[in-house]
Amino acid sequence: MADLTTFLRTGRNMRSSAFGNMDTAVHHGTQYLTDDDLTAMARYLKALPAANSTEQSWQKDPAATRALRAGGTLTAGQRLYLDNCAACHRSTGAGYAPAFPPLAGNPVVMNAAPDSLIHIVLTGATLHGTQDAPSSFTMPGFGKRLSDAQVAAVVTFIRHAWGNDASAVSDVDVAHLRKRLTPSTMQSAPPTPVDPAPAQPGAAPKAAGAGCPGTTRRGPQSPGAGCHAGHIRRRITQRRTACYEGTLGFRVATMQKQWQNSRFNRSAPGAVFAEERSGTS
Repeated sequence: MADLTTFLRTGRNMRSSAFGNMDTAVHHGTQYLTDDDLTAMARYLKALPAANSTEQSWQKDPAATRALRAGGTLTAGQRLYLDNCAACHRSTGAGYAPAFPPLAGNPVVMNAAPDSLIHIVLTGATLHGTQDAPSSFTMPGFGKRLSDAQVAAVVTFIRHAWGNDASAVSDVDVAHLRKRLTPSTMQSAPPTPVDPAPAQPGAAPKAAGAGCPGTTRRGPQSPGAGCHAGHIRRRITQRRTACYEGTLGFRVATMQKQWQNSRFNRSAPGAVFAEERSGTS
């Protein structure tokens, strides 16, 4: 039960991390639920019958780990995994949860349809921060570095290693999914009012301040006017993007707290701007 409530509250636990629409659901929704609501959801999910009652429990197999550590003659998939994946997900496939999720025994990895795994390898994914877990983590996409055959090889290795027993993936599978990718489907999360989607090719440029009440081309009309909270949120997002492995985690957490205060404490809308002018933000 605790694994489920932690996942719904933070988008991560020791077994997996949210991605795609689930990351969005946590980021904009379930992280704000009460403990009672989260527990109720977890109990409901636990009460559902298994999707496949005949499925065998995952059993760890150390053969892949021994092969990766021994070196020598490696398959294409093993070599690609060592070069591109092992630094975060380790030769054991155990990852460094909850920052980097495990691949060994991961249901997403062993799903009958490999689309999610192929998609993440091609485009990457971002696990956004939440109130209780403010650090965000981003896996880079390898679509521009790896060919369809290479992606198929490394995904097939992951689906076969450490006791995983999913089917192989072909370069045709990868090519089919790659053709369906567009800038909008490659976003790590849907746009929000303060985190808009990137401009599409051919789209007319948006005027500065457009769509943001209380602003002009020179910015906010007064401290706290219009999109004050949006301004702080954008700064948080920009700093978080520059943060890697929590190097600036404390600074991001501090800025997030500033944004929360500016959003809920309207009695002092200029406080954050005063700190910025003094160089303490």
